[in-house]
Amino acid sequence: MSTDASKGQVLNVGGEIITTYAQNKEGMKALINDHFNRQMRLAKSAGFTGYGTDGAYRAIMGKEITIGMFASNTMLTAIGARPYDHEGMRIAYDLSQKGGIGTKREGSIPASVKTPLKTVRVPYKELPFSFNYGLALKTLEDKDDTSSYQEYIDIQTATYSDALDYDLLRPITTPQPVDDGEEICLNGISRAIASSAEVGETYDGVTITGDMVSPWGGVAGDLYSSRTADNINNFDGYVDNTEGVLSLDDMNNLYDGCAPYWANWSNPNNKIFGMSIVAMEKLGQLVNNQNMWLESVYVQRDFNGVKTMPGREIGGILASAWRNVPIIIDGNYNYDSTTKRIGTGLGEIQCLDLDYQYMRVLTPVEFRSTEDYAITRELQEFNVMMSRMEYGCRRYLGSGRIVNKTKQ
Repeated sequence: MSTDASKGQVLNVGGEIITTYAQNKEGMKALINDHFNRQMRLAKSAGFTGYGTDGAYRAIMGKEITIGMFASNTMLTAIGARPYDHEGMRIAYDLSQKGGIGTKREGSIPASVKTPLKTVRVPYKELPFSFNYGLALKTLEDKDDTSSYQEYIDIQTATYSDALDYDLLRPITTPQPVDDGEEICLNGISRAIASSAEVGETYDGVTITGDMVSPWGGVAGDLYSSRTADNINNFDGYVDNTEGVLSLDDMNNLYDGCAPYWANWSNPNNKIFGMSIVAMEKLGQLVNNQNMWLESVYVQRDFNGVKTMPGREIGGILASAWRNVPIIIDGNYNYDSTTKRIGTGLGEIQCLDLDYQYMRVLTPVEFRSTEDYAITRELQEFNVMMSRMEYGCRRYLGSGRIVNKTKQ
């Protein structure tokens, strides 16, 4: 917890956690530095002597894994991070009605100029990831038989990032894990930008229910009641791909349905299309058949001072683009949870407005381990990585998706 108010503080207010960190990359840098500097101070008070000191060693590993997570080839990198500020969020679920002449003389504001808002509870999730690293392997570290320290960090970073990436991209037809009535994984993007028009439809043999398209608390607790037929075009939605065959019209309809609600629709900065490699290959075939080509754009990620190649600050790669919006490819878009492998299907295609979607981070990754056999009961090292965050979506206008819908 920071005691420097100029950087930020973590406070418990009425049983809810809030922070005072700025909602930008500088605030994120301050939150990370505060967290790990505190761990380093604790290590120093315990007899810090250098990098190899256990407490400092764990803090350094945690910081390296945190930065690696947000500079990796996953959706975590694409959507970026901001400090977690408070538990609830007010979300505009519709646009103000057109018409009206403004504020009345007696001071009341007519509905025509009011933005409809809902307050929803968005608590952070605790996201532990445990693994072990045997003592026999540890003795071989930096030798030909096993990985070096940095390779070890890279492997654990990639594994943890992929687990959280799958949470974000889990289709709404895959049940949300629950423990004692509380959802224990990150809220999925698909669930947040789905439409009430999907309720009762069937995807992949699963009939969609209200709670599947109702993020953060179920049908009674959040925005489901606002997702009525009158609000769909202004609030959220999807492209009805009944045949399960992607077309250029699908891509254009998705773009045309999202772009008018972007704060600056002529500037594709901080907007992305997300899809599987299968969908990307299909899109490439379609444009080739029309004697067209996909554009290329540079995208950049800057996290806590670690920068990728220059370009727009979202993805960190030289990416193909559709209508000048970068396309991010991610295997978890068509992950098959029944076979636990990347599938060969088209998968979902999303168009996301990243001005209003990001990871809300309360604590970066903490790395803990023990090799005390009195605790582990085995001659090996037990490890856990833990972070506290949640996917945040403050405005649903401007995001949408293409899904394969099948009739029963």
